[in-house]
Amino acid sequence: TTDTARYTLSEGTYTWKVRAQNSTSVSAYSSRTLTIDITAPVVSVQSFPANKDTISGTDSLAWIRSAAAIADTLFIYPDSLVSSLVFKGYVTDQDYTFPGIINQDYFWRLKSVDAAGNWSTYGTLRKFWVK
Repeated sequence: TTDTARYTLSEGTYTWKVRAQNSTSVSAYSSRTLTIDITAPVVSVQSFPANKDTISGTDSLAWIRSAAAIADTLFIYPDSLVSSLVFKGYVTDQDYTFPGIINQDYFWRLKSVDAAGNWSTYGTLRKFWVK
């Protein structure tokens, strides 16, 4: 027969088990684990360059990722209006070497993602100059 059960679950890890049973025997349990995670990770914190700092074209942008996050999307813009992108990339490392145009300002920020696919809010917009 077919049965349906509906439950509202809080965040956490659950194990669901089923077994067959009749009047003479019982089967072994079959189980599945289910994790409910709807909490976004904390956005990664930019560590280099400092806001309004100057870097060379071979320097890397760097950040510290929260323990809950597995990757970040890095956004680099040509101005503080964030209306157009110079670069957008999914980065699993905690740094990125940006080959920017020399003698130009850029602005950057991050969004972090966890293993469940929850995204953080945008991080702080920082300015840097490529010399």
